[in-house]
Amino acid sequence: GYFLRDGAIGSYSFHYGFESAVVASLAHGWPAQNLLLGDVPLSYHYAVHLWIFAAHEYTGIDIGVLASRLGPVFFCIYACGIVFAFSRSVMKLPCWAAALLVVAIFWIVGVPPISGAIFGTFTPYAALLIMSPSFAFIIFFILLTFVLNNLNNGGSQIGTAALIIGLVSFAATGARAVAPPIFLCALGLLWVVELWRGSRLVMKLSIFAIACALGFVAGLFFFFTLRTGVSGVGIVTITGQPFTFLVGPDQNVLTLPHLLMDLRISPLAAAIVAFAVMALFQAGFLVPGFFCEVFAFKRSWTHTEIALLGTSIAGICAAFVTVAPGYSHLTFLQYSNIAMSMLGAHGLSRVVSLGKAEGFRGRKILVLATTGGLFVLQLGQLPLESLAWLGDHLGRTASFLRPSQYGSPATQPLAQCMKGVDGSDLLSLVSKMSDDPIVIILSDKLDGDCESFWLTARYAIPTIGGYPLKYLGSQVRRDDL
Repeated sequence: GYFLRDGAIGSYSFHYGFESAVVASLAHGWPAQNLLLGDVPLSYHYAVHLWIFAAHEYTGIDIGVLASRLGPVFFCIYACGIVFAFSRSVMKLPCWAAALLVVAIFWIVGVPPISGAIFGTFTPYAALLIMSPSFAFIIFFILLTFVLNNLNNGGSQIGTAALIIGLVSFAATGARAVAPPIFLCALGLLWVVELWRGSRLVMKLSIFAIACALGFVAGLFFFFTLRTGVSGVGIVTITGQPFTFLVGPDQNVLTLPHLLMDLRISPLAAAIVAFAVMALFQAGFLVPGFFCEVFAFKRSWTHTEIALLGTSIAGICAAFVTVAPGYSHLTFLQYSNIAMSMLGAHGLSRVVSLGKAEGFRGRKILVLATTGGLFVLQLGQLPLESLAWLGDHLGRTASFLRPSQYGSPATQPLAQCMKGVDGSDLLSLVSKMSDDPIVIILSDKLDGDCESFWLTARYAIPTIGGYPLKYLGSQVRRDDL
């Protein structure tokens, strides 16, 4: 409902400019240099940007169009598909439950006032802003499917399996560095449970965990230039508790702590309540099914359920004991959102399949009614103005599908911060003055960082701007500039 609609702060324009500049850095040469920070090495999870760069080289489509239109939509749709496929093929969910699962996670793009700002579930918004979360979800569930298949059916030889896990973990680090640690935690819970059961799978799980860890470390050295002086890993701070972040004056996305403090509740109590609410409602309207899955059914847990529970716990814990610029640490929480929703969909399907089982009818009605109420609450956050806009532009959308009949419609600018901005004369003059110039861009706009990102991406000239200096400047030595 909020899809690609830039608000007053221009979030989409800002982030798409940054992503385009990363792709331009890859196109500038190898080893990749960070064009936004002079000739400092690029330290970022840029696997998805390599894909965008390859698509640009192969198709000739402009980098900005790929990074701000085609790429985000493609990878988000693919992430929806991989979640649906995993729930059908691995979890054996019925089609209606798998569809509800996708709706619960991906239906609203934005930060809705309840499910986003209070419950902290805005997975598709982050996935469309920066692409890399979607790419990481795809790799994560491919890796999880491979491991679960190997544990359940034997699969390939353990050495071959470990090599595959290491390579895919390396790729996952390049997609989004939070994915391998979450996966290691899922393997860790499986390892503990199998050890308690006295299973022979403990050794295999140990080898798989080592392979995953090695792939992760190799990915940190390759993508994040670990131990080179300037590394993106250094911007992450481990706080050990969530309360300082939640009640911080600069934290304006998660609104519940501040609402509670406005009611004169102490900051610590407000943070505790907000944390508990977010942890409980990561499954969205599927939370009743989640509680049924975890507490109501007495049976031996499968490897899939244990891995998803481990993913849920790890995502919640990691999101709130770390802090990173731009709320990047909340990427951990997205894995909890997906895993808990999967467990919730599985629990709901089990409740429905019980039929008229004796002693459970009343609880079944309660679960279904609660799920329905939460469904209406969550889907009711779709803004009417967005739905009206969609209806008004259906004809324009059709013109894209039939260009021979309607002609090519006028396209919207890729970034609102670039309206009326043309740096071609100035930047072409700079390129003539030096073989390897570095430009300091000073803007008189409030969204000056957005403007500098797009200028850097468009003209592929090394620049120095305020945004990268703010977060990486303390790591840059004088000799690096």
